[in-house]
Amino acid sequence: MGALACGIVVAATASPGPGLDPDAMSYLGAAQSIVESGVYRVPTSSWAASDTSSHSRISRPDLTAIALPVAAGVAPVQSARLLVALAAFCTWTAS
Repeated sequence: MGALACGIVVAATASPGPGLDPDAMSYLGAAQSIVESGVYRVPTSSWAASDTSSHSRISRPDLTAIALPVAAGVAPVQSARLLVALAAFCTWTAS
């Protein structure tokens, strides 16, 4: 069942998938930011700010989990897909 769940997630998130919502953009941008600069920053900020990025308010373990494959050269979107597929596998296998 775990392998089936993993496969469904991989198939469901394949391109062309839905566009990035603001939360997904924040997660992927912050994961890439930690790999490139060592700082958790998201690629959005308030409309009135002169800086186009802001400090992340997202949980650090979540970002680190996405950032690990990114640091190994995996694209951020593929890293997130891998993480979700592994979570589906573990959830079904453990239940």
